[in-house]
Amino acid sequence: KDGGKALVSRFVAAKDDDIRVGILHALGASQSKAGLVVATSALEDASPAVRGAAAEAVVAIGGDASLEPVLAHFKTASAPDDLRGCEKAILALRASPSLASQIRDALIAGLPQTEGTRRESVLWLLGQIGDAPSLAVLEKAGATKVAADFRVVVNALSYSPAIEADAVLLRLAKSDKAKAPIVAAESVRRMVLGPKGFGDRTDDQRIAFAGGILQLASDVRLVTFLGRMGSPRAMPLLVTELRKGFKPAAESVVTNAEAMKNLPPADAAIVAQALRDVMEYLEVTALRGGPDGKDFREYPVAKAIQARAGQALVKVHKPEAAPIQGFQGIDIDL
Repeated sequence: KDGGKALVSRFVAAKDDDIRVGILHALGASQSKAGLVVATSALEDASPAVRGAAAEAVVAIGGDASLEPVLAHFKTASAPDDLRGCEKAILALRASPSLASQIRDALIAGLPQTEGTRRESVLWLLGQIGDAPSLAVLEKAGATKVAADFRVVVNALSYSPAIEADAVLLRLAKSDKAKAPIVAAESVRRMVLGPKGFGDRTDDQRIAFAGGILQLASDVRLVTFLGRMGSPRAMPLLVTELRKGFKPAAESVVTNAEAMKNLPPADAAIVAQALRDVMEYLEVTALRGGPDGKDFREYPVAKAIQARAGQALVKVHKPEAAPIQGFQGIDIDL
């Protein structure tokens, strides 16, 4: 029953930063009242890791009453470990309905005076909050012409659990041709992040967002993700990317098709057409005329993808079914 007091004594005597961080986490997890004074004092520790752990412990033990000291400490934090601890502490406090708007307003009010790593942290927190005022501030910050600053805003939005962040990212990408590739490079996170955390996006949401981004800029990670969805609705996007000359889309089409089973006839027709498009594209751009004069590194790769496409096509369009319209008969000279 005196475990908290024992941990406090160990913390005071400990010299190793890792041990002191561990003790602070233990004090916070146990919500030991004996640890509140030492955790509050540790906000001034020389070690950034200890300061970050102290911020988490102060909130875990002190609850809503710890808002003022944690926000005050956050205003002076700059080291990554310290900032990460502050972020976790602030988001934990925001779970309290009575503090949510107060925390958001404090972050927004202090943003003009922030710079460097702490500005990145404030923007990330606003993305995590993800309500309308926070997203509006991020969109305004995204008007910057400085690429490095814009990338920080996009990063914060890409990690936001708010579905509405999709629309903000699309507007930022459309606002400037130079910005579209920066948005595209961070966009794959929008395929998985949603209000409940990871994996709670619908295919319709994913494809709607990906389609808007890919119209503006291609991205290999986004194309790769679409190729792993197992969704016929992703096929037209991937074929469009392929026709634009974005070669990774060919394998994504095939990978997508290989993951599908028992498709309705309408979906099977979409998939079959996409596979046919891949086979024809590879034939025209990489395989026609045989290997002579071709890049020895690219030719066998294209050949293998085309073979996989053919196998997938047979699976999607059963051999006993009616012939696929559009394929030309093979002319054989005897």
